Amino acid sequence: MSMGAMSTAANAPSSGRHTFQMPEMQSCIAACLDCSKECEYCGEQCIGMENMAECVRTCFDCATTCQTCVILMSRESPLHQKMCDVCADACARCAAECEKYDAEHCKRCAAACRRCEQECRRMAQMGAMTA
Repeated sequence: MSMGAMSTAANAPSSGRHTFQMPEMQSCIAACLDCSKECEYCGEQCIGMENMAECVRTCFDCATTCQTCVILMSRESPLHQKMCDVCADACARCAAECEKYDAEHCKRCAAACRRCEQECRRMAQMGAMTA
């Protein structure tokens, strides 16, 4: 058994369920996936539009951060809480940028980012409470 597998097994909940199967983790993973999708779409729609370079950048940064968060949570990485904290910050930045615009895709992106921000902050705080 590898060190990573032993570490994961030692930290697994006694219920026999993997951490990522727990409702709190599933909710955060779902929010991250939705946010990533909306950010990718919004960023693509804004490419080439005048004065939208910052929107494109924040959307793509946020999407990448959300995807990394999902990967770390799915692996039950001990770094997932820290990544959730970073992801919440990326989501807040992206939402603030997208909220400046009236385009429907920007509004959907901002809403998804705010939901993901809340989920990731909750997940990051759960890690701080157990540390």
